[in-house]
Amino acid sequence: MTTLALPRKMLQLTAMAVPLAGWTLHTTVLHRRLTQAQRDPLTTTWRREAFTTRAQRLLKRHPDDIVLVLASGVRAGSFAAV
Repeated sequence: MTTLALPRKMLQLTAMAVPLAGWTLHTTVLHRRLTQAQRDPLTTTWRREAFTTRAQRLLKRHPDDIVLVLASGVRAGSFAAV
């Protein structure tokens, strides 16, 4: 190897690694934001649409299982505005 070949290869590797690291960070942040959008920020429970989607997927995956959902004391409009 010549002395010029090593820096050129390092420059090429750096030129490929920097955008890859940026896209990895961008993808991670975007995934976290999308996941947080499906959760209620106050209680951190799944919002209705996300809960329904996940529940339907689980019921399709395990059709012979019995599911019991208990929602005690929860009424529509019973939560105060925050």
